[in-house]
Amino acid sequence: METKKHQHRSYLIKQIRIESEKPLENISSLTGIHTSILSEMERGKRQISDQNMIDILKACKQTFIVIDESAVGQLSDQIEEYFKNYYYMDFEKNIPLEKDLRENLNKRSNVYDDRYYYLLLLELFIQVRYKSMQKSGPDCPDFEKKIEILKVVHSIFPHNLDSIANMVLFQHYLDVRDLKNARLIMEDFRVGTYLSLNRMITTLVQYMDLKLSVEMGEVKNIYDLISVVRDGLIRDKNYHRLYNLDRLEAVYFMLIGNYEQADSSLEELQRSLDGMHLTFLRRSIFENRIWCALMRSDFSKCLDLIDRFESSFSVDSTSNAIFKPYCMYRMNSSSNYKKELESLQTYQSMFKNDPDALKMVEIMQDLICGRTKTFYRKCLAYVNRLIKKENEQLAQLFIRIGYCKAEKELNYETMYKFQKLGQQLKTVRK
Repeated sequence: METKKHQHRSYLIKQIRIESEKPLENISSLTGIHTSILSEMERGKRQISDQNMIDILKACKQTFIVIDESAVGQLSDQIEEYFKNYYYMDFEKNIPLEKDLRENLNKRSNVYDDRYYYLLLLELFIQVRYKSMQKSGPDCPDFEKKIEILKVVHSIFPHNLDSIANMVLFQHYLDVRDLKNARLIMEDFRVGTYLSLNRMITTLVQYMDLKLSVEMGEVKNIYDLISVVRDGLIRDKNYHRLYNLDRLEAVYFMLIGNYEQADSSLEELQRSLDGMHLTFLRRSIFENRIWCALMRSDFSKCLDLIDRFESSFSVDSTSNAIFKPYCMYRMNSSSNYKKELESLQTYQSMFKNDPDALKMVEIMQDLICGRTKTFYRKCLAYVNRLIKKENEQLAQLFIRIGYCKAEKELNYETMYKFQKLGQQLKTVRK
């Protein structure tokens, strides 16, 4: 197996030298290696011997350990095995490897060997998996800095690991909603990885392309990809990911405004998962069903779903359960909104570190407390911000909330303002 050993070493000595804030001249005087030779080593123009690595890292007050070439190959195989388990969503099998990684990293303070970038890839792979599932995984210090390093070095891995590195970067961009860079990576995949002999990588790339299309609301691309991905998952007997695909298909119905069909599909999927421990998927289905009920103004059903959700899962600032007070407000025909306000106060204390969630709570407080002018002003400003952030689904909901309030008050001027915002989204939710 080709490890591109000297390319790895070129990146490593340059990275460590820069982090140590030592100029080439300083390293040269400490190692006896001429600056021009050091420069060639850093640019990958000259091979770097084991002794060179030991001397250069020692000059940077770091330690380099020479290991057998087979150790790099063994770690490469472990990463591929981790990827296979990830593809099949068989996460339990990866727990021992995650434990080994933590133990290995704990021993590596200021100590490096030729597995460094492989370990970095595995560490980031594990971290983005947990982040994408909104779970706390193993501690990953300097996560953003390590992502930046991976952007630079990923092409020096063998082909399959380079594809996995690209997936790590893609998932990171998806998590932070940097959809532009996520799309750029997907375009690179279309040129190369789709032609890969590794069918699992090809299918997972297509699956990720589908997830990105869902995030970006690219309806036609979603429709085209669903059947392609389904064929690949059936071929590989990847039933757990097929369940996730069924959920994404329901999201497609949500995007085209067919909330009734979406909820029906999600309810059927929910029944089929009874007794399974696919916690993240079951949570996502609840979230989607709550959204469908909200968009259909079925507030009774929405409250029922939120109550069932809260009995099974913890509520956080990303949860659609945040709309419980609004549903209670819409269901309450009296003017006594004590329960709704108590519920909002609970959310305020829970989401104090999330400005976006707090803004939603504030808007609902103004609505429920009858501060109508303040509600309209904040709601219109919030919708404008959501449109700029391309968060179309949430923008649609708050357009609907604002429009319904204005319609009830026969406030035609404000109705028109919300209607104009709806036209920016190419749809008006009345």
